[in-house]
Amino acid sequence: MSVVTDFNIATDLKVEMLLPQDVGNTFVLGISLLDGPDVLGTDSAGVLAWQDLACEVNRVQTTIGGAMASNVYYQADSGKANIQLQSWEFDPNNYTYIRPSTQIRVRVVKGGYSFIVWKGFVDNIQVEYAPDQKNQITIDATDLWALLVNRRFDYYPDAFSPDLIDPSYALDAAAYWLTMSGFPLEANPGPTINPQPMMTTLEQENVTFGAVVANILNSGLGFTWVNPNTDELEYRTRAYSGLPIYTIGNNHGDANHLCMADLSMTSRSDDIYNNVLITQKNQYLDIVKWVALYKDQDSIDLFGERSDDFTVDLARLEDAALWSQLVFTPKPQNVVQDVTTPAIDRSRNLTEAIEFMPGDFVGVVYETDDINIDTDYTVTRVRHSIDVNNWFTTLEVWKEF
Repeated sequence: MSVVTDFNIATDLKVEMLLPQDVGNTFVLGISLLDGPDVLGTDSAGVLAWQDLACEVNRVQTTIGGAMASNVYYQADSGKANIQLQSWEFDPNNYTYIRPSTQIRVRVVKGGYSFIVWKGFVDNIQVEYAPDQKNQITIDATDLWALLVNRRFDYYPDAFSPDLIDPSYALDAAAYWLTMSGFPLEANPGPTINPQPMMTTLEQENVTFGAVVANILNSGLGFTWVNPNTDELEYRTRAYSGLPIYTIGNNHGDANHLCMADLSMTSRSDDIYNNVLITQKNQYLDIVKWVALYKDQDSIDLFGERSDDFTVDLARLEDAALWSQLVFTPKPQNVVQDVTTPAIDRSRNLTEAIEFMPGDFVGVVYETDDINIDTDYTVTRVRHSIDVNNWFTTLEVWKEF
């Protein structure tokens, strides 16, 4: 299995920036200085387009996704990239359009295949010079999520539905209001899997997008991320089951198998909850705010009583009961924390591993005379580590069901 055969990092991996074209000293709105040397140009001059930096790529490290909070709900986080390049010609000191906040992306392209591995905005650019050697360029960048979480808007979920809303619809509404306030973002709410806990329809003014989404993730127990290929805010509700397309492990010969380079397991008592006290965060209609206690006696008998308190934006007591059932979903004592696969196989082909996104399912198989691991996990974060010789994809995973 492969998406690109005979992969060559020098020609098939592109680092591109969204830059004005044919500018010279053409005035570019939002970039050029007033009363500066730039002048008005033609209609086509200054149009933004993706431009290959035509540099030698030494190393690329990227992340997309978030982490699990208290082993219960997903916390979204901004994706990050560290890119190291070499070039005789590229020098941001002589090209003023390359600066912090410039859009940048890492793309695989060969033949008819094109896939954006990572996309975001430049934070820092460092250039080192040495006689008779190419410029050494280091770029640090973060993705759109870093800008999303700080954008303020008025959140009126009742404008979309007079009744209770589920988390996917709430996130859709949040993304809609965000788009109205300036970001070119569309929501992709993903499949709805019933039943899901229901939230209140509390209106909020001048609230940050990050606060709204954090509330949705805490209440709905779903997953969200920005897809670099579509510029959509993806959201997936909490799943009760699912089948992975690919497995990573030592199960060579199986269909849709990806080789395993590394595997990390963990077993932590802090991740076990069998006694939870749920406090309603926001009052719903004229019903008095409630507090509810739930216990999992089988787990208590096995591990002893392990308690925690959660304040959650749930509408009714039946939603709290469903939320607690999801928290009490039985988990193995030993779980996979992360698994790594070489994205470049022995034949120098690029595998489907580069296309993993948060919210995907993956199977992990590792069987020896003494060990038998064969189960499915949910991807929470995707890390790529690329250099001139290798490409490793690490998936941080969580046992969802």
